[in-house]
Amino acid sequence: GVVESKRRRYGLGQAGLRVERLLVAPGDAVQEGQPLLRYDRTELRALLDTEARALEKLRIQQKQLQRGWNPDGLASLQLDLDAQAAVVGRLEALLQDKGVLYSPLTALVVSLAVQPGDRVGDEPVAILCVPEDGFRVRGSLAADQAARLSVGDEATLTATVAATALEAPGTVSSLAGSDGERAEIVVDLEQAP
Repeated sequence: GVVESKRRRYGLGQAGLRVERLLVAPGDAVQEGQPLLRYDRTELRALLDTEARALEKLRIQQKQLQRGWNPDGLASLQLDLDAQAAVVGRLEALLQDKGVLYSPLTALVVSLAVQPGDRVGDEPVAILCVPEDGFRVRGSLAADQAARLSVGDEATLTATVAATALEAPGTVSSLAGSDGERAEIVVDLEQAP
């Protein structure tokens, strides 16, 4: 199944960069400020240069509009300038951190959507869940097994991670229809697996 937060989840990542190295794995508990992954710094510098040039072009446009006094155009351009300056600021901070993406909070890594060498797209590369929010697992099981369960039943999930068996007690919170062979199940966990 898939582990997720009952309430909040946090997605992290910087689109356009290639991942050099993963520093955590799904299931790892991380502390605020702990390194999660390292981006390729050569590509980071190149992306920063490209975004900084785009910011400079916007500043030139701003000066041209100020000379011609176009308040409507200036207001719209200011939004673009602010957004581009934020992108450049994030990339500069990332480069200063040697391309390392740090966890912004104490959490559980529930998924990593990349491997070393992968280029990051628009989707988050790391999904973190806060333990205090509680966890749930979505999965499926054989229809004949699901027929023996009801919402509210106690359940213990067992998983093997890195050759270690883990157990997590919980409560069945949802059972969805069966296709005759498999049924969808959601279990709210009392603790992280």
